[in-house]
Amino acid sequence: MYLPDAPQTVAFTIHNSEHRTTEYHYMLLARTENKKQILSEGSLTLVQDDSRNISQTISVPPLDSHQKIEVGLVYSGIRAGLGTEVETQTISYWINKVSVVVTRQA
Repeated sequence: MYLPDAPQTVAFTIHNSEHRTTEYHYMLLARTENKKQILSEGSLTLVQDDSRNISQTISVPPLDSHQKIEVGLVYSGIRAGLGTEVETQTISYWINKVSVVVTRQA
């Protein structure tokens, strides 16, 4: 659940299993069926078998009452016998907007 524009932390780990030093580009998106918005992005370089934990504070925009938060990763991967090519991976989760009801007491 989320409150529109309220800070929220997204954490994920990137692990290099490409058998060489690799540069990774990541992007955090808020996505609905018809809209998307970039929330954060960055790059890092990892040597073989190294990992990095990444924690980003984002503000979820009020795109819709139900939306997906997605982490996209782009890097140059190695395919057996084919050399290198651009690889993409994504992870995501769904969130629902919190409805706030204000009541007045008499």
